[in-house]
Amino acid sequence: MAINNYNTMFYLLNQKGLFRTSQKTPDSRIFAGRHGKDWVKKLFDLRLETRYRTVRNQVSEFLDVTTYTDLRTLIMDETLQQQASKRAFVLLGNMFGIEGTQQEVISRVENYASIADNVIRYLKTRVFAHYDHYFEMTNEIEMASDPVELLLIIFDDRYHKKARFEAKRKLVLMNMAASIDQRERETHIE
Repeated sequence: MAINNYNTMFYLLNQKGLFRTSQKTPDSRIFAGRHGKDWVKKLFDLRLETRYRTVRNQVSEFLDVTTYTDLRTLIMDETLQQQASKRAFVLLGNMFGIEGTQQEVISRVENYASIADNVIRYLKTRVFAHYDHYFEMTNEIEMASDPVELLLIIFDDRYHKKARFEAKRKLVLMNMAASIDQRERETHIE
């Protein structure tokens, strides 16, 4: 399926686009050298610099990191991950207008993760039944409901490219579910 509209959130999942999941995760020299300069030029040519900055800033804010070095430290330190998760749930509660205790916010986000998994299962079994082997979900991704855990998987080379893509896909679908839920609560329409 070709995604030609660069303004859609699904462009983040386009495996031929600028935000594709590569064999290796980006390192601290992402903009160094010719490849980095070409990538930035394409980013500006497609007018995606704002989307890139938005995604980068959200990732940085949720994980409470400012550099790729901080990100690598977070990937290796479970205590820092737990702190980042607590912070992220507070931010998600604010971002999507979820009121209640931290446990209620966590429960709501877990529901979004479940919805994302159900969407993938539906697509696999109904819409793309002939191609279902392409939709197999890694157990670790299917079990994950913590956005910080999923974000860290995207940036962790210990995971296969497919698992890192699945984590990104699940986050995009969770974001959609949260946005729809927020809109329904705001308008009192289901």
